[in-house]
Amino acid sequence: MNAERAIDAPMTPAEFNAIAVRRGWSRRYLAAQFGTGSTTVDNWGTGRASVPPRVAEWLRTADRVLAALPPPQREQWHRLLPKSSRR
Repeated sequence: MNAERAIDAPMTPAEFNAIAVRRGWSRRYLAAQFGTGSTTVDNWGTGRASVPPRVAEWLRTADRVLAALPPPQREQWHRLLPKSSRR
């Protein structure tokens, strides 16, 4: 996705699918997040239905935030775990 793309621009099925794949979000997960059925989410991904503007805004925002805040490296997680959980 182009980082300069307006957050309120219509979301294409390709952009919707790219974000879902990049973040590892299944159709079932997205349906639960948005309180809808997986058929609706499938329709967004195929273009049979438009992605609602608020859903597109949430997806783009979450994608940008997660891109800016990558998870800590394994060494960093190790320091965050209690000593009893470390291997």
